[in-house]
Amino acid sequence: MRKYLFSAAAAAAAAAALQMVAWKTLYGAFLLIPQGGSFLGAEFHGLATVFSTDRGILLWAPIMIVSLFGLWPLAARKSIRPVFTAVVLAVVFQWLINSALSDPGGGDAFGPRRFVELAPFLVLPLAALAARFPRTVLIAVVLTTVCTGFLLAAFRDGFLPRSGEFDWPAAWERFFSR
Repeated sequence: MRKYLFSAAAAAAAAAALQMVAWKTLYGAFLLIPQGGSFLGAEFHGLATVFSTDRGILLWAPIMIVSLFGLWPLAARKSIRPVFTAVVLAVVFQWLINSALSDPGGGDAFGPRRFVELAPFLVLPLAALAARFPRTVLIAVVLTTVCTGFLLAAFRDGFLPRSGEFDWPAAWERFFSR
């Protein structure tokens, strides 16, 4: 086990060293926040990160709602409780990090791009839920995919703003009346 931990630590150190050399070359310092000091905000945007029309994860990635319901079967089985713990920790830490940024929406992008790293973790509860309720989960996945497709089309065609809050009813009315 020590051998594997040492190998993992050596690989991480090599990757970190390469990143620090790149920062030193580009910005003149080994350790820094490349986006600048104002990247980390003074306020905590916890609720906005989840519910905001400015890339809130539950509004812009509705599959997340279905996946979160899958935490229940993960927690219920003792044998896979470590998986449940890993998923919950990944979601909570990602939420905390993204909520501490000065721009929780992530600027000009489709959806909650700063939560992309959670995709592998969210597949696990979704699979656990699908094992218990296959037809219901299939319907939910299809519906959330269609909703996301409408969001993407509205975003692409300019009916949703590139960044910032907006009025959902007005945006959908413009989108469907074109």
